[in-house]
Amino acid sequence: MCIRDSRGTDGRSAGDLMGNSVTRPCVDRKKPLTRSIIPQPPDDEPKTLPGILDDYGAPTERTVDVDHTDLSSGSGLARAVRNSTFYVAKGLDEEELFEIRGLDTTFESAAEWRQVILQHSCGEPVQVVTADGRVLDAIFIEAKPASRHGAAAIFHPNSATCLDMVAWGLWYYKVCSMSALLVTMGGYAGSEGETTELSSYADAYAAVDFLEHLYAIPRERIVMHGVSIGGALASGAAVSRPGVNCTVDQTFTSAQIMAGNSAQLVSPLLPSWVASSVTARCFPTEVADVRWPGMLTDGYNNLQKAAQIKGYYFVLWARSDHMMPASFAEKLIEAQFEAVVERCQVAENVAGMSDKELKVAMTKLGITHRSSSTLNPAASRAKMEKAVLNAAQNAKLATYTKHFSASMQGDHGSFFGEDPRTSKVYYNYLKNIGCLEVKPPLDMRGKSGRFVPYKSARHQTVLK
Repeated sequence: MCIRDSRGTDGRSAGDLMGNSVTRPCVDRKKPLTRSIIPQPPDDEPKTLPGILDDYGAPTERTVDVDHTDLSSGSGLARAVRNSTFYVAKGLDEEELFEIRGLDTTFESAAEWRQVILQHSCGEPVQVVTADGRVLDAIFIEAKPASRHGAAAIFHPNSATCLDMVAWGLWYYKVCSMSALLVTMGGYAGSEGETTELSSYADAYAAVDFLEHLYAIPRERIVMHGVSIGGALASGAAVSRPGVNCTVDQTFTSAQIMAGNSAQLVSPLLPSWVASSVTARCFPTEVADVRWPGMLTDGYNNLQKAAQIKGYYFVLWARSDHMMPASFAEKLIEAQFEAVVERCQVAENVAGMSDKELKVAMTKLGITHRSSSTLNPAASRAKMEKAVLNAAQNAKLATYTKHFSASMQGDHGSFFGEDPRTSKVYYNYLKNIGCLEVKPPLDMRGKSGRFVPYKSARHQTVLK
């Protein structure tokens, strides 16, 4: 699948506008970051460490100097690992990102970079307000009218912003005729506040509320799409807002696993008790914040959330990704599958499902639902429940994985839209769950009128 008219009005591609390649959206810096982000063992000379996260969360090599303050307790190390692995661009404004990426060879200023990105995106800048009053920078690409189309809220990797997610947004807009909301999480360039686990969840909830309440888009037609750490935001929103669909793209199973891996990169001789202390201190669990009553941290436990999501759940991963290996994707899809099967094997659980939940369960289990005029509603419901119970008994993980996950070419930070096979698989998935359907308008008498699906030059696509 490819997108026709994928270049901007000035002839530059999406990758040119972002200062990087769309296939692998990582950039070469003119100079390294000015702050120390990776600690070294005491008494060691600074050295080049392989595998540290680059601007899009992709591995690179970087020479760093470190402050060894309080290394024995793990607090300094924990702080460094958290900031370098999860919140790389926290606190950097657009001017700093512009300088770090060396975009001055293409644009005169950061303001021009932003202006060209917005022009190319077919969207407009908007503000997403969180429950605690913080304002987040965002771009909204609207498939008009938004209430008749599906929508995707897209969350960026650890050192990107909403400006870097235009390729993802345009794929949803041009290929799927869906609206796309690109959000920069708090503490990053253009967005207010700090960057913590709970604040990032609040950012994701605000994105759902923006689409649901301001544009009247039903939850079952909203896809929360997160890349790398963005997958944690998408998972959190899908759990907190039942019915919302979730797509995790090159995402980890938990922060503890990622922090442990990063801590071990410091030195192969790092004691196990230090590594354990680091993982515990990076993202402690069961921590509350008065600004968000009822919310507790869980250490970005995406594996646990995968089992709790009631909406549709899709997993994307890159075949050459050594930061987020295929085993992460396998564990996430397996957790979702086991939760679906366990719930649908119990008659009481199936009987307690709403009609929408029952249809979702049928789709997940591969049951084709066709309404029958020969059955009354009660008989039809009973038939559906029986079909779900039978399918759950015979469900196979391999079959489920085939329909609700896909791999792409490339390493960490790759864009799935550049892989024709992955793009087509994901497109068909969105079609099957109803996100591509264009709802008919309602006339003044409350009846659906006859209509022609919305078409425009921007929505011309070529499917391979």
